[in-house]
Amino acid sequence: MPTKRTRRTRNRLTDLSPYQVAWLLDQELPEPSDADRWWRLMSEDDTGEQSLWLANEQQFIEWWLADNPGRRPACWWKYSAPRQAAGRWPGAWFDGALPEPRRRLGGIGDPAFKHLNVVPRYTYGIPASWLDGWWEDRLRHSRPGFAGRAIDLKNPPTFESQAGFLWRQKLLVPGERERLSDADFEPEEVCSQTACKQPASTI
Repeated sequence: MPTKRTRRTRNRLTDLSPYQVAWLLDQELPEPSDADRWWRLMSEDDTGEQSLWLANEQQFIEWWLADNPGRRPACWWKYSAPRQAAGRWPGAWFDGALPEPRRRLGGIGDPAFKHLNVVPRYTYGIPASWLDGWWEDRLRHSRPGFAGRAIDLKNPPTFESQAGFLWRQKLLVPGERERLSDADFEPEEVCSQTACKQPASTI
């Protein structure tokens, strides 16, 4: 995942505060002003964040790629990445609206949304929460024949890299591929912090 950076942007986005720019570009957040606090309060449903990102996406990406070829910030994954095809979640309000995830390559463990009554959520193209041992035991006792697997942190799920996803989807910008090394295409393991983040949900 991208590293938080403290570098300041030469901000051409004159209508945005430094706090908003940092928020939208995965940077270390400066102290928010009262206006910034109000913006976060009004953006809790992501609509404010989304509108600012989409209105300034080209400039954000140009700046981001100077230091981060082969990757994209969180807002790109949330709002600009390809969407999953409609029909994958028939009848659900989010059908056709979720970002396409990165390709899974191996490892043991099921995303929480596969078995629990929660909306699928992703972080940089990877499921954001996973079954743990407690949920696996509870589901085995409550659902005859349940065959789900809790995440195994000794053999965690692995996914293609961000660069691999962008290459496969033909989303690298001109000149970006030449800046990437073999290391940028190495598979990525689900980190323990992501794996242990469990949602409140019902069986």
